[in-house]
Amino acid sequence: MTKMRLDYYYKLIKEVEDLEIDTSTPSKLQKTLIEVKRKKRILRRLKKKVVEDIRDIEVGYLIKRIAIRREIEDYEANPSLFKRLAGKDSHTLRLKVLKKIEKDREARIKPYNEIREKINELINDIDEIIKQLSKGRI
Repeated sequence: MTKMRLDYYYKLIKEVEDLEIDTSTPSKLQKTLIEVKRKKRILRRLKKKVVEDIRDIEVGYLIKRIAIRREIEDYEANPSLFKRLAGKDSHTLRLKVLKKIEKDREARIKPYNEIREKINELINDIDEIIKQLSKGRI
């Protein structure tokens, strides 16, 4: 689902980037201004969705950390079983597993952060375009 959602986000961003600005007549300028404002609303909603997705990934990561911590504590309660299973002390095992899920979390969040940055850039660009269109300078 994550890949599909990311593809959808990229598609929406591409649509905003491909927006044509036509100011050849006053009516076309007005239509363009309306369309630019609509695209800005879409970007704001998209940004909220991206932030929610990042938050969901973070929550999943925290839940995994808690589960790992509990699992290792359960093994520590029975040291002989723990030593046979891991062959290492609990601290070393915990660090190894936590580093792995942290790396996974970072890899999953990276594209969302990139999308969020792109959305911020586009919103800033749109604000500038709206200013220019409102003044009739484009």
